[in-house]
Amino acid sequence: MGLFIYIYIYVRQGLGFLEFLGLNFSSASGPVLDRTLAGMDVTVFVIDVGPSMGEKGNGRSLSNLDWSLKYVWDKIGAKMLTGRKGEVAGVVGFRTDGTDNVLGKDDAYKHITVLSPIVQMSTPNIQQLKASLIPSNTDEGDAISALVIGIDMIGNYCGTRRGKKELILITDGKGVNDFDSVSSIAGQIDNSGIELSVLGIDFDDEEYGFKEEDKDENRRQNEEELLDFCGQCSGRYATMKEVIDSIAAMPRLKQVKPTPTFRGILTIGDPENYNDAVQISVERYPLIKIAKPPSASNYSVPAELMDAHTTQQNGQDSAYRKPTYGVKFERTYIVQDEENAELGEEVPQAELERGYTYGRTVIPLSKADEDIIHFETKQGLDILGFVKTDRYERFLSMSETSLIVGQKANEKASIALSSLIHSLHECEAYALGRLVKKDGKPPTLILMAPKIEPDFECLIDVEVPFTEDLRHYNFAPLDRVTTIKGKVLDKHRNLPTEEMDAAMSAFVDSMDLTTVDYDPTGGPVDLIKPEDTYNAVIYRINQALIHRAVHPGAKPPPIPESIMKYSKPIPKIANRMEAPLKALERACDIKRIPPRVIGKRRRDAEPELKPAPGLDLEDLLFQKPKVEPPSTRPEVTTISQENPVRDFEAMMRSEKPGVLEKAFAQMRAIVPTVIAAGEDDKALNALRTFRKNAEELEEVGLYNDFIHELKPAIFRGELGGDRSSFWGKLVDARLGLVSKFERKDSSISVEEAEQFHKSN
Repeated sequence: MGLFIYIYIYVRQGLGFLEFLGLNFSSASGPVLDRTLAGMDVTVFVIDVGPSMGEKGNGRSLSNLDWSLKYVWDKIGAKMLTGRKGEVAGVVGFRTDGTDNVLGKDDAYKHITVLSPIVQMSTPNIQQLKASLIPSNTDEGDAISALVIGIDMIGNYCGTRRGKKELILITDGKGVNDFDSVSSIAGQIDNSGIELSVLGIDFDDEEYGFKEEDKDENRRQNEEELLDFCGQCSGRYATMKEVIDSIAAMPRLKQVKPTPTFRGILTIGDPENYNDAVQISVERYPLIKIAKPPSASNYSVPAELMDAHTTQQNGQDSAYRKPTYGVKFERTYIVQDEENAELGEEVPQAELERGYTYGRTVIPLSKADEDIIHFETKQGLDILGFVKTDRYERFLSMSETSLIVGQKANEKASIALSSLIHSLHECEAYALGRLVKKDGKPPTLILMAPKIEPDFECLIDVEVPFTEDLRHYNFAPLDRVTTIKGKVLDKHRNLPTEEMDAAMSAFVDSMDLTTVDYDPTGGPVDLIKPEDTYNAVIYRINQALIHRAVHPGAKPPPIPESIMKYSKPIPKIANRMEAPLKALERACDIKRIPPRVIGKRRRDAEPELKPAPGLDLEDLLFQKPKVEPPSTRPEVTTISQENPVRDFEAMMRSEKPGVLEKAFAQMRAIVPTVIAAGEDDKALNALRTFRKNAEELEEVGLYNDFIHELKPAIFRGELGGDRSSFWGKLVDARLGLVSKFERKDSSISVEEAEQFHKSN
């Protein structure tokens, strides 16, 4: 209680201070949190391959064996895609033609074959299994004895190592089985920590609502005995139809093994200078991460063909050979010869130095220089300050989230962290921390929020930017337009009218998901549940990879409806929003924009060169060009009133970023000044150059916007009195609005342009 009060006071005093300067932070480390998925994940399938498994039951197009193998391939494929060495599986077949197991000398274990030992599954393993899992010609082989073989395989493989152990029996129940010693076997399963699942093909399941009529006595007795057997060892009993339906209805969710990203000391204060500083041993784990699909690898077709040819010469089956045609990259640096570009000298890797770009300049930095400027950091998580929850802006969150808990088996650390968590909760505050994951790593700034549940407490953190990383941008307001003269307009062609606002509001209201369906109590039904939405890209790629491993030559299967359900509009919503959408199109005068012409010449494109008649090319070629030295050519950064065309074109030739935008902006500002000074010819030349460059850069909208603002300024007398005569000269010189007839990327029709060009 005393520690809680102390930390509570510390948080209260620290609120509002987002940064503590001059602190000397320390570091320490601690052991790892307990992992619920630690160790390995071992699964052994015990599969019935008797003659009856080749039959097609209940109107299915696949045999009982192939139908049940859908589940097997799905589970094995999920293990294969993880790429983890601890995700392993083995397969035992019973009612097989032969016998191959460690207890095969005993008659009770005849016709039981280990089709695959416990291994990390790969594509060749799956292909080999597929060739082995075919219906046999014998009914002999006991399911319970096959389970004993599976238990023995798991015990020999796992030993004393921790992890998840699964034993899955798949059968149609038509064989003859010996259930005399199931009690001792059930006890062995319980003592070994093995999870047993019995999946019966066309087994009755009242809970799932499946029952097969006219079932013979042998099958009925087998089902009852297997159900009782599952009850003795807390196993799972289900009909195969339920399992197959669950695969199609819901994707298999990936279980992630929690791995700590930080183990160390959370510090409040400066323990080197103050005795009242608080240090808590904590561990940090990922909480929410972005799921990413498997990445593709580079692939060499010639290498594969060569590998296949070699395999055939050695008499091996190409389906089981190990792929050896991956692509490896090698990077070589060569200094080109000045006289012959094709020749050059290779530079050893040891002689290379890193180069960093600063603008257009590359600055080399040697390893010694990097060591000098390297920022030395120590591992640790230090509280810098606290901030009220209502003062934090959500847009500052810039990473995935993690959780921070106390050190495992450290009750003192858990109590201390709990005090901090409850203090933050009571004060309605967040903690701002400086995190260094390992010595020498760059620091990050994280914001920590308290999370309190009945049986669990933690801090949830997210990375936030440093002050130097924040960029403040100013955007033009959406509800008004400011002219070049500074006048504010609340009615403009770029501003929505009241009719547009009303139409858009009605359109948005028509998409309200809470007003479509209602439950019996009158409450809204949640049509899109986050827990039922899946990433279709990840699922589809995984589905294709597993299908390819099992069926190399077949086309990928269709995507289940449960995955694609939310990729299409809800019919009720689509029908309801049709009328508001049409009203919105009419109000906004929506028109289809023609596709942009490919290959259109831009400003920097080379014009087609045609020699003039009578031009002496030899005389021209032997002339030495008069090139002005770069030092005598000053860089133009401002358009002057004296020569706006020359200055504008000089700025347009610049390759520096942002100069083109400045040139257009300055031209828009200088033209009204030239018009007000009565220099009509100079203003027309400036407009002509402005328009030409806007067309070449496909920015005619920029020019049209300027003309829309220029005309009112001319006729209102804002440019040095009555300048209406200049507007006539502008129209006669064809320097008005650019219409669609002149440029397809323009949004102005010919009629609109002609109407606008008329004098007021």
